[in-house]
Amino acid sequence: MTKNSTLEIGQAEKLIPHGCYCYDEQGVCPFWEKIIKEEEGHEYETGYCYFLQEEDCILLWDQCKICGENDFTQEELEEMAKELLK
Repeated sequence: MTKNSTLEIGQAEKLIPHGCYCYDEQGVCPFWEKIIKEEEGHEYETGYCYFLQEEDCILLWDQCKICGENDFTQEELEEMAKELLK
């Protein structure tokens, strides 16, 4: 799949990793990319989400999802909290 692929509604969401990051045990989200931008003569890295068509130099750069797709359910979060408190 390329960044410019056309997908039918509902197909794209299935490709987004489960959880709160732009990656999981299956790999990196196909919609995420780290890009280099230039502003006022200075280069910097930023994260870009092709699904949302947005860039973010903090959360996306660190591969934290901002799309909310396939995020953890409340039950999963509660179960993870219980495991951490053991």
